[in-house]
Amino acid sequence: ALSRAAQGQADSFEATHRSADGKTVWVQFHAVPVCIDAQSYISVIGVDISEMKRLAALEAHNNRLLAAVFDHAEVGLALVSPQRKLLNVNERFATLVGYSRHEMLAPGFDIEQISHASDKPWDLQQIRSVLTGTSDSYTQEKRYIHKDGHEVWTNLSVRLVRDEAHQPDYFVSAITDVSSRKAAEMHLQQAKTELEHSEALLHRVIDAIPHIVMVKDAHGCFQLVNAALARLYQSTPAAMHGKDDGDFNANAEQVAFYRRNIQEIIDTGTAQHLQEDSTDAATGEVRHYQSVKVPFVGAGDAPSVLIVSTDITELYQTQQRLRLSEERMAFNLAATRDGLWDWWILEDRVDHNEQWGRILGLKEVPPSHPEDRDAVMARIGEALQTDCAYESEHRVIYPDGHVVWLLDRGRVVVRDSDGQALRMVGSVRDITERREMENRMKVQQRRLQSILDGTHVGTWEWNVQTGATVFNDRWAEMLGYSLDELQPISIKTWQRLAHPDDLERSTQLLQENFAAGTGFYDCESRMRHKDGHWIWVHDRGKVATWTDTQQPLLMAGTHQDITVRKAAEQALQEAQTRLQQSEHLLMDTEQLALVGGWVYEVDHAQMYWTPGLFRLHGFEPTPGFDHVSESLLCL
Repeated sequence: ALSRAAQGQADSFEATHRSADGKTVWVQFHAVPVCIDAQSYISVIGVDISEMKRLAALEAHNNRLLAAVFDHAEVGLALVSPQRKLLNVNERFATLVGYSRHEMLAPGFDIEQISHASDKPWDLQQIRSVLTGTSDSYTQEKRYIHKDGHEVWTNLSVRLVRDEAHQPDYFVSAITDVSSRKAAEMHLQQAKTELEHSEALLHRVIDAIPHIVMVKDAHGCFQLVNAALARLYQSTPAAMHGKDDGDFNANAEQVAFYRRNIQEIIDTGTAQHLQEDSTDAATGEVRHYQSVKVPFVGAGDAPSVLIVSTDITELYQTQQRLRLSEERMAFNLAATRDGLWDWWILEDRVDHNEQWGRILGLKEVPPSHPEDRDAVMARIGEALQTDCAYESEHRVIYPDGHVVWLLDRGRVVVRDSDGQALRMVGSVRDITERREMENRMKVQQRRLQSILDGTHVGTWEWNVQTGATVFNDRWAEMLGYSLDELQPISIKTWQRLAHPDDLERSTQLLQENFAAGTGFYDCESRMRHKDGHWIWVHDRGKVATWTDTQQPLLMAGTHQDITVRKAAEQALQEAQTRLQQSEHLLMDTEQLALVGGWVYEVDHAQMYWTPGLFRLHGFEPTPGFDHVSESLLCL
């Protein structure tokens, strides 16, 4: 460095020194050539950077601890910006909704696409309440849409983290999968309902159907209608018999479709599931329906069609509102803090928004760094030839020679009939500047604490080699204790509170996890509460660091109270037992009283007969309730 300074080039370097008290001190030296009175000198300035080095080591430790809690938590975790953009998700949340973390954090992934439409108004109301300061957190049961389309029930806990200026920084969301509990509740409710129906089966029948039900002949004339269709056409079931839709519906186009559709079903003999419209005779409003139409042979061998229609007008209107909302969101995305670019490929013209110029401080695109240019062009070429998005972190060289790192992202949005790319749009972000090291450390510490507060689960850290253990307050609270009451705390604290019958299995699972060297330790076991009863906990963790000899060193994990779920599972089993007993009693009663009963499931359009009703019609019954075939329905 001194040699270069002697040649007129300023330089700097870092070195360690030992102070008078024996401590190691990191110093950054700056050698600068100076000229005083025509005499050349070298000015050397040393800056103590020991504190910066210490902070760097502390930041690395916090990052490892944050990753262990965030990535290995039993619950799903997500960091969301006030604009509803995903900043980070853990593997548990991604798995819960069927995506990978890469997919969820990729540009263009919209968190709204995995939110159940019925939950969105409540979500928005809660978020507005938190952002306006009415509260700083909320908890609710929420449904997500899995990647394969099914619903996933969760318990969502959200807390807003504010920056040093007390402005909204990001949300911490903790997502607990309660699908099993919901399923257990549904099965329990179903069991109770079936039990009640079984006890009262001989005393009641279904006397109202909310859906439209009708039977038409080959000419489209009504042979049977229910009250729901009669209300739509402002008539009565009796008055509609033998007439067709044209006698009640003024929309000629709808009536013509009904007639063609009935003839098509009878000609092909194939059932159809379709959406169709009908006009309310009183208001003139067009209603939307999901219809199931099944051909069958009616009285006198006359071909007929059974039609069951469900009014989906509200769902249809919701979908239209959702489409408009998505369009508005697309416009809002154009106002992001990133610079936007629009590349008209055949013209080789690139348009930018004003933010692009403010970010880069330039009017033209600076050239890529020579070492990055080939990789950038390869990524662009791949995006032009395929449907994949373009994303690149690379360097550009400014006219004055300094280098800036950019995050450049985009996608082809217009292609011609041959698939050739015509237009590509994207955004650019300057990622050169990083926050001061101390500010980064504060953010990491605040984020770690926010995650721990938001998960509402017990956490533990265990030095496997020494036995030293750290629990958080929630770990002790779920057992009825404070941390002070459990002192001194070590691995023996857990062993002392664990159920004797579960301790051996827990220990065995730990040893298997250690031997495997990868994966999670996962165990459901009982622990003794302070007041003497036992609670069920779901214990889950993973070894974070290993010794040089590949022995487990530090392990971290969570405790979740699952006592309610275990109680629900036991209640469901008891209800199913009572239901089986009731069904046997019902069959015995039917045989003695020579009576029978039936149940019609409206949602599935299925009818079920009891054994007694089979016998009354001269058929041999099967155990329990049996589905009635179409041939029996003709009776």
